[in-house]
Amino acid sequence: MTIATLIDSQTADQKKIEGLYREKLLKKANVMTFAVFTRSAEADIEDMFGAEFYVDLVNAEFETQLAAPNDIKALKSKEPRILQRLEKYFEEHPFKDGSFSHYRPARYFSENSKKLAKKLPKEAKDSFEAAFQALNALLK
Repeated sequence: MTIATLIDSQTADQKKIEGLYREKLLKKANVMTFAVFTRSAEADIEDMFGAEFYVDLVNAEFETQLAAPNDIKALKSKEPRILQRLEKYFEEHPFKDGSFSHYRPARYFSENSKKLAKKLPKEAKDSFEAAFQALNALLK
C-alpha cells in the first residue's frame, strides 16, 4: 500500500518525524510539508490560505468575542506561522470572552466555502492545486 502524507512543518517536530522514518512507519519520499508549498521554513495548513485571508476568517468567526477586529499589520510577531502570530497577538489582546481555537476558523470556512471561494487569493488556490498534484503523483 502506498501512503502519501501532507503535514504541518515546524522545527520542534523534526525529531518526531525523523523517528517515523527510522522506524519505517513513513517513507521519507512520500512525506510532504505545507512549507514546501508556502515556500517558507515552517507552515501549517492555515498558512496555505495567506495571512490576510486567514485573519479575515478569524475576524469573521470570532467577531463577537474580539475586543477589536485584527488587522494583519497588528500581528507584529516575526514567527513564521500565522497561528503562532495570532497566539502572540491574543496574549496581548485577549478576547472579551473565550479563547482562540484554530478549529473554529476551519469550521467557518467549511460552512461558508461557497461564499468565501470568491475571496480566496489566487496564490492560495495555486498552492493547494500544487499540493494535490504532488500528492497524487506520489500515489501513482
